[in-house]
Amino acid sequence: MYFRTYFTSIPWDSYFLAGNLADFSDSVLSSLRWSDLLFPLSTVLFFVLIRGQKLGDRLKENLSRSLKFLAVCIGAPAFVLGVIFAFYGGYKKLTRLCLLTIRHAVLQSIPYPVLCITSIYRIKQSIPLK
Repeated sequence: MYFRTYFTSIPWDSYFLAGNLADFSDSVLSSLRWSDLLFPLSTVLFFVLIRGQKLGDRLKENLSRSLKFLAVCIGAPAFVLGVIFAFYGGYKKLTRLCLLTIRHAVLQSIPYPVLCITSIYRIKQSIPLK
């Protein structure tokens, strides 16, 4: 909803301000589906099931191997994203580049003449553009 209005992502510092996100709570709650809960519930279920069990040495070894595999599966994409962010100059520059590309593609594909890119003619210094 924020992107559709402002053609940009929500600034990072706004994520930590609860007052700014309170307006979005209705739209977020209305967009949730029951299938969105499957991943967190499966993780909770896993830890609930293994909590009370006496794990043997072999199971502990398998558990540690599984946790290492999980760490690699999370760490590798995080590392790749970090390298991409560093290559493009950070989060803001990368999102600006992506959003400009998306905005251009969207505006070029809209058939409505009201929303198409048009030339604006004005007398110099009469109307300030920001």
